[in-house]
Amino acid sequence: MDPELWELLEGDSEDEIAAIVRLGQASVVPKGVRLVAQFGDIGTIRMKRGDIQEVRAQESVTSLKAPEPSGFGLAPDLELDRIEPAEGLSDAERWIYERRPPSLPETGRGVVCGVVDWGFDFAHLDFRQEDGRTRILALWDQRQPPSPRSPQPYGYGIVYTAEDINHALAAEDPYAALGYHPADADIGGRTHGTHVASIAAGNGRGCGLTGVAPGADLVFVHLSTWDRTELAKLGDCVTLLEAVHFIVRTADKRPWVINLSMGRHGEHHDGLTPAEQGLDAALRSAPGGCIVLSCGNYFHRRIHASGQLRPAEKRTLVWEIEDADIPPNKLEVWYEGRDVFDVEIRSPDGSISARAALGERASLNRGRPRHRHCLSPGFRTEYAG
Repeated sequence: MDPELWELLEGDSEDEIAAIVRLGQASVVPKGVRLVAQFGDIGTIRMKRGDIQEVRAQESVTSLKAPEPSGFGLAPDLELDRIEPAEGLSDAERWIYERRPPSLPETGRGVVCGVVDWGFDFAHLDFRQEDGRTRILALWDQRQPPSPRSPQPYGYGIVYTAEDINHALAAEDPYAALGYHPADADIGGRTHGTHVASIAAGNGRGCGLTGVAPGADLVFVHLSTWDRTELAKLGDCVTLLEAVHFIVRTADKRPWVINLSMGRHGEHHDGLTPAEQGLDAALRSAPGGCIVLSCGNYFHRRIHASGQLRPAEKRTLVWEIEDADIPPNKLEVWYEGRDVFDVEIRSPDGSISARAALGERASLNRGRPRHRHCLSPGFRTEYAG
């Protein structure tokens, strides 16, 4: 059982939890679960916390994964500090911002452009028609708690329809009228989703730069975690797959393109995680679909290390974490399946430590509520082969 799934075992057994399941037979729903969104043999589910181990043991379940929070996973994949305004650029420099070749006849009309991101300025002129009405078919804010307005079968958040948005646009303060502000949850108070949506489908009426598909209709999902915790509110693999499912359903029979300008550092890097397999299955579910992912801004992040550990040898790595860091932090160790080793984590002064062999679990506490991965600044991790 993976560590994140172990974490879900802690708490009231009657609590409803979300997870991703890989089904042995796509048409067989495991007992004790509610299937929410499904692409092929990958589905998002709800079940009672106390049923996790029983569900995992069923023959119809090939794999069961927890919705990993984005504190160590999904995050906006754009460094806005490096983006310069287009105004004042010379003709020789403007080619950098050329999003749409002048000779391209297609405008994206009849296509649904879905964007899963954070912070979307629905009132921006780039996303409005010439008469001022919106080009947005739906805006799903996943951060809102369950309510009668929550979309089904997901059961959380609020969906603002084109009618809702047009009504808000007629108000003096459209953000207050709709109850959604693009910058109140985005990192740094910016609107990352506005930026990428404008590149993908902006009509140029607001910034002067036309997007790739200025005639497309828009569906935006403001991503959040399923449990909407403060520790990791940028989204998880369950809410991501359900966002894609929502966009595909909204598009109905129209062709669709979904932009995911987000990234993460962990996992296999081979496309075999349940979330990635779910995205592949979504593309196979019907013709005329496309999912676009960013390449990543991680070249200088120093997020990977490698080495060789010989029999009976010890190796110490220093893991520095800021004391004020709120989101969970995660350290993954990848090794050959035949290898056997122990891991010890200890604080710089040695006052806090724990040791675990493969298959074992250990918890550390440091005078505050237990933090799943962030243990203490400067913890030293020792590997013994």
